[in-house]
Amino acid sequence: SIATAGNEGYRAFDDVASSWWAAGGTTNQWLAYVFPQPVSVAQVALTSATGLSATNLNRQVNNCRIEWSD
Repeated sequence: SIATAGNEGYRAFDDVASSWWAAGGTTNQWLAYVFPQPVSVAQVALTSATGLSATNLNRQVNNCRIEWSD
């Protein structure tokens, strides 16, 4: 998926609450990550923009599918 400038995909995994990934489109967006070492994933958390601005309403998650492989 294409990312919005300044909100590249790695920001979804940087553990910094003030940064985020933002898709460059509105539908059928995806994000992939390859861990450099094997890891155990105990949980996955999705958060979306807050507030009622038109921009944030367009960024709400309304459908999600999580896939993984080892």
